[in-house]
Amino acid sequence: MSVDWDLLIENHLEKGEKKMSLDLLMESIGEVLAEADDSFLISEQQGGGRFSVNIPIPRLVPTEAWGDPKNISRQDVDKVFSVFRKAASVKDRISMINSFLDPATARRKAPGGKVNTLLSVMQVIEALQAALNDYSESSAGFVFEGFMAALTGGRQEAGRVGGTLPIEDFITETGENVSLKLLSPKTNIHGSFTNLIDYLFVRGASEIKYLVAYKLVESSTVTELAIWDFIINRNNIVDVMEQSGNTNKTFGDKAAEVKQWIQRYEETPEWRQQMAALMSQTPGYSKIRGILLKTGDEEEEEEEEKDKKPDNTYAIRIAKERLAKIESDVEQAAKNFASGKGPDFEKWWSENVSDESLEKAGRLSAGQKNSTKKALKKAFDSASGKLSESFFGDFDAREKSLLSEAKGSSGAGGEEKDGGAQWSISGTQMQKMRSLINLDYYGQINFSQGNIDELSKIYIDKLGEDIMTILNATKEFTEKIGTYFIAENRGEAASANKEARDQGKIIVDALEKDPTGTTGEEIT
Repeated sequence: MSVDWDLLIENHLEKGEKKMSLDLLMESIGEVLAEADDSFLISEQQGGGRFSVNIPIPRLVPTEAWGDPKNISRQDVDKVFSVFRKAASVKDRISMINSFLDPATARRKAPGGKVNTLLSVMQVIEALQAALNDYSESSAGFVFEGFMAALTGGRQEAGRVGGTLPIEDFITETGENVSLKLLSPKTNIHGSFTNLIDYLFVRGASEIKYLVAYKLVESSTVTELAIWDFIINRNNIVDVMEQSGNTNKTFGDKAAEVKQWIQRYEETPEWRQQMAALMSQTPGYSKIRGILLKTGDEEEEEEEEKDKKPDNTYAIRIAKERLAKIESDVEQAAKNFASGKGPDFEKWWSENVSDESLEKAGRLSAGQKNSTKKALKKAFDSASGKLSESFFGDFDAREKSLLSEAKGSSGAGGEEKDGGAQWSISGTQMQKMRSLINLDYYGQINFSQGNIDELSKIYIDKLGEDIMTILNATKEFTEKIGTYFIAENRGEAASANKEARDQGKIIVDALEKDPTGTTGEEIT
């Protein structure tokens, strides 16, 4: 809402035909404020639908580190997320967030009393908004996983599990495995068929929960999430692939036979051996990457081999920088020699390129040392200051080989480079398979600008004047303390010091009134 002050004051003056004066101006403004709808006080402050625009709550910055309970960033926010401990399931915790985002429910919440729950939930809602809006699309998914791990008191899953690539993105506090899909409304749900089979029949897990969050985006901002969950398990996997149109590229003509064999599931080597034989004849299961087709000995050898060859990508990066340093040095040496201020190449080589420096650059073997010297000699003789690209040939090949192991295996058309397949389920198919996959709808999380503005007014009233005074004074106090320490102008620092002390007194006086009380009803 925009307020036309000139028009309001002009109309006021016309009514009484009064002459303008300072006193009259203040009187006019006072009357306008008394009569005007106070919604403009909030709605004029556009902040992307964040509570902190109107209520000075501390902001949390979500990161992928929230997915690791041992990480200090996660430990710092666990105190805030602890307000959700009364709600056991993922759905219950999302429902708790939703209850604070529904104006009708918000109005019924108890005023005053303990407000830590309200403030903590507002912080969590803002952290969710930040996870969805403050990162690139590729990063948002990982940060959202970290957020969900913190919300559920669990952890993100990373690395191989039981020899297989994990399909679960996070594991809840109660040990429930969840695969998280953050999608645009028209985007299908995808997954690796090989990894799903290995999860159910190699790791021995009976089911996996998929949490699907479709996002509504308005003006480049996510303003709503609609959330469902569904289950894929041993008993329904063949039917899910069939009803979603994935049979031809996954089980192929072995679907009926596989379904019959699954009904006889046993955790025995004999059962697994027959399952492996069937899956080897399907078009969708990877013959290269699939763990089901490997014997126990092969899996053990693979893990042992992996232990023998630790990831040395970091060392490669450092070695390449060492190599770049030698390149830079020979460039300068060539210029010095050309101007008569430095030695020739042989002398420079003997004085400046030691075995230790070559080892750090990954060029110490006899062949590498010889090729390195030849390349540097060529660059030195040309005095061009630019090395031939062939100098880096062996090094780059080694680096590319190592890095390729970390790249995804998904190819074009939903097929995987090693012969496996990706299954795909549309949102419409998901809803049509409701009973088969035990589809559960969580509802919509609405953090649009209008909804947050309406809730801000409600919660400001619930918090009360004394608590808002503390929050505002604390914000001012923190800002002035920061200015005091970083201001280069000591006059500005001294002024900030005084203002901080004034705000501190306001905080102390407000706290002495014990505005939250000790026996009041909690806002829940």
